Amino acid sequence: MDNKLYYIVKAVVYCVIFGLTWLLFYDLGTMVSGYGMRSEDFLCHIAWSYQAGFRFILSDENNLSYPLFHVLVYYLARFTALSFPASAAVVCSASVVFSVIILDYYMKKYLNGICLGNLSIFGLSTGLIMFMPLYIPTLTQIYLGQFSGQPWHSPTYLIVKPFAILCFFLFIDIYQTGKEEKTVICRWRFSKQNASIVFLSALLILSMIAKPSFIFVFGPSIVVFLIIELIRSRFNNYLFVLKIIIALIPSLFFALFQYGITLEGQGTGLMLAPFAIWAFFSSNILLSFILCFAFPIFVCCLLFKSVISDKFLLLSVVTGVAGILEFILLAESGYRFTDGNIAWSMMCASLIMFIGCAISFIRYVRKNELKGIQWIVPFGYTLLFLHIGTGVFYFCTQLAGWPLSF
Repeated sequence: MDNKLYYIVKAVVYCVIFGLTWLLFYDLGTMVSGYGMRSEDFLCHIAWSYQAGFRFILSDENNLSYPLFHVLVYYLARFTALSFPASAAVVCSASVVFSVIILDYYMKKYLNGICLGNLSIFGLSTGLIMFMPLYIPTLTQIYLGQFSGQPWHSPTYLIVKPFAILCFFLFIDIYQTGKEEKTVICRWRFSKQNASIVFLSALLILSMIAKPSFIFVFGPSIVVFLIIELIRSRFNNYLFVLKIIIALIPSLFFALFQYGITLEGQGTGLMLAPFAIWAFFSSNILLSFILCFAFPIFVCCLLFKSVISDKFLLLSVVTGVAGILEFILLAESGYRFTDGNIAWSMMCASLIMFIGCAISFIRYVRKNELKGIQWIVPFGYTLLFLHIGTGVFYFCTQLAGWPLSF
């Protein structure tokens, strides 16, 4: 496709995505057709935004430790003619578009040159922002009980998504950057690796200000990944590991601060409760698990020999497993037990795992490393597109005002 036409198509698609998501988010924020849990998160967070100026955020009266969405909505509404619900819709729609832009950029970086065109990569990037668990009508619910999709009713989850995608790919870039590579910042030459590590540390903090759910899975995943790499390299890369651990320390302290405000400050905490939350929402956990992660399970079984050797696939799978284990094992104590807030971390992890597995699967297929089992290829693509198709269907139902889960 001609480059000019390609960029025109992308611009039109971005406008369509922004427009359709804005309609959905504005609907949720004004409760035109939403009801109950479908609009609860949006209405709650918009209400907090009315007093989300910097003075209120920094005051002792505020106990909200992740105020990025609320501050953005407050100042957008204050300095424009937009209402608070309209401002909230703009912030969330912009986050969705940014998620697609970031993912499209990195997917082109990892998939270009292996017979996959830019338009196909762009379409796949858009689809991976919308994927949902597989759905069996009358047997399973499309959202509650599955917990691995793209919920549209949580503004704080929506704005942490671009940070999650960027942090994941940035860490992979850092790992693959040589020590000798230099970059110029304000006419000063720095180690590209060191500068990127500092940027990653700051980006992780910013993601926690958006919503702490991502760091709760990505932080432990990085540590596990580094331990595996440290052992595999026979401790030859210990300096790199030390740099990353130091970069994670600010996030650790900030996580403790957030824990004290959002959990202990509200009379709740974390407790060990294996399968308790998942069983509360699903009558068949095994079926729900398969429907949630059918494509990643398929990729891990197919490429099991490469999971450890392929750094990209390894980190994405470790992140996914960390999210699943946290959701299975942990729960909030007290009155928030049935809220299932631990699921937000699993959703962040699911996003990363799907992206990593999709890219790894396509790379292996395009490099003809699956010779002799060609029937596997259409099966894998079918699973992936079923997840994406379910996500598109779910988005349309939410746009039409259907219940959160059905």
